[in-house]
Amino acid sequence: MNVNNKTSQINILASFYLAFIFSLNLFFNENLFSPITFLIFILCVLILIFKDIHNSLTSTKILILILIFISLSSPTRDWDARSIWMFHGKEIFYENNLFAQFDNYGFQNEYPIFISYYAAQLARMIGSWNEIFPKLSTLLIAIPSIIYLSGKAKNKFHELIIIFLYTFFFGKSLINGEADALLGLYFTSIFFFIFLNHKQLNLKSKNALNILFLISLIIIFSNLKTNSFVLFVILLISVFLFLKNKSKIKNLLIISFFSLIPLSYFRYNVFMQDLTGIFFNSFFEVNFFQILTNFSELLIIINEIFINKYFLFTLIFFFIFIFLNKKIFLKKEKNHYVIKFNKSFNFLFAAIFIYSLHVIFLITVLMILSSEIYFDVVVLSLKRYMFPILFFLSYLIVYATFNPNLKNQLNAK
Repeated sequence: MNVNNKTSQINILASFYLAFIFSLNLFFNENLFSPITFLIFILCVLILIFKDIHNSLTSTKILILILIFISLSSPTRDWDARSIWMFHGKEIFYENNLFAQFDNYGFQNEYPIFISYYAAQLARMIGSWNEIFPKLSTLLIAIPSIIYLSGKAKNKFHELIIIFLYTFFFGKSLINGEADALLGLYFTSIFFFIFLNHKQLNLKSKNALNILFLISLIIIFSNLKTNSFVLFVILLISVFLFLKNKSKIKNLLIISFFSLIPLSYFRYNVFMQDLTGIFFNSFFEVNFFQILTNFSELLIIINEIFINKYFLFTLIFFFIFIFLNKKIFLKKEKNHYVIKFNKSFNFLFAAIFIYSLHVIFLITVLMILSSEIYFDVVVLSLKRYMFPILFFLSYLIVYATFNPNLKNQLNAK
């Protein structure tokens, strides 16, 4: 059940709008662009939702409409959403300045401003700020990625499983004004494009729309959270290790260079304002010997990472996939089985590699912060840091499960 070509083009236009308008306003920040231009994106979203709603991604589009209704029926309550993303959006709205948070009022002023920018634009559309309408920006930004990922479903049951993944892993994170759900959606979209649509990495004029889409995805993703860049670097490492086509790797590096220009410009401005995050300050003050011997804190971190429902469900999906494909991964030799690595599933090995490096990164960061007084608060947020990458892993496992002819498809590419 692939999304038809016209819908795909509209989705590319919607993604391009989000990335291009933000980037343009980032470099030319005299005043915020007119919110009237935001109507172009709203129009694209309406077309994506209502075009062929009766026979194309019906369940996904109904879910989006339900989420829009819920989002518009509740104020911003969650701490990070209200005190970081929406607060920065409020500053942008009132000061009509994309870099309003650089006045260092409040906290986490070095955080990216992509969500905050579009929250401010939504408020400017209605002429006032409130605690309900601006947080719709999170869901609106998510829609192009949701349509793209659901469009890869092979049948209606596959689409329903994907919808279950959205609701189980993200839940209210899709509508509460936070960035974690967007991180999972856009990271999965980028990975899928690179590893499972890598034929589209050709830098040819006839492939311009696909390249534009990937550039838009990377710009949006890299400007969502501070850890976006780390995840993207891990993704590039996995590309070098698991994507064998060297010309495609070269093309991806060129695309990545141009896509990261907006983030680089923002980080340059953060540096010039001498704004640093908690981790940056703690890193230069840390006692590394104390960290290496702090086993009690390490066990707490590991417990939070692995003992939770998100990890358990991902593990269940993985074992179901292995069971259904045991002939592919298990080879019988005499009286026992040995594991064999099928190259057609390189993307799954890459996904597991990314997950593993991400876990190591989180453990390292948390151990460095273990001496800080707010350590317990950060550790309790670990599930929120993990579910985007666990969604990514689960989505790919489900995709592989519903694609029995995956080996032939990948070879054809």
